[in-house]
Amino acid sequence: MQRFIPDIIDKDRRLNILNHIKGLGYKNYYCAKPVKEFLYEFRKRASDIFDKDLVPTYGYTRHYQSGEHLHKHTDRASCQHSFTICLDTNIEWPIHIDLKSGETVSHVTLAGEGVAYYGITEPHWRDAIEVEGAYQWQMFLHYVDTRGPYVKKHAYDAHFVAKAKRPNSHEFLKKQEEYENSLRIKK
Repeated sequence: MQRFIPDIIDKDRRLNILNHIKGLGYKNYYCAKPVKEFLYEFRKRASDIFDKDLVPTYGYTRHYQSGEHLHKHTDRASCQHSFTICLDTNIEWPIHIDLKSGETVSHVTLAGEGVAYYGITEPHWRDAIEVEGAYQWQMFLHYVDTRGPYVKKHAYDAHFVAKAKRPNSHEFLKKQEEYENSLRIKK
């Protein structure tokens, strides 16, 4: 699998997403509309990269700044196949990933670059940003395998949406229903 993906998102699209997120005024944001659109459109490419038929779960953006870090962790089940994509940065700030082989790999992502990883099985982290005034805007895209154990509960992040009763849950549940209907047709 290709881990580091240069030019994972074109500049205009990246800036559109970044400006939308900044305009919302939040440091972290779950499934903003342009992120969700990119998540769905990127599905085919994500499937090719992981060599699996994937279905989207959710997208998320986060703004990191001086003094912050990402603790070493694995993700919840809806993050089986994941991407971290740099939207903007003024620092080289690597993500570290512990592979199944026992090796640790590190990748620096600049604006428009991304890294693919197995979110639930590969511990990953970023050390603290120690440079004053440094920042990085990241977008995370998460998918599950259509033939895997997480699809029924997490496709289109239905578990999270049902639990949270978010205002946009109707759209997610409709997508989930469409997906489940497509599975019935294939049988």
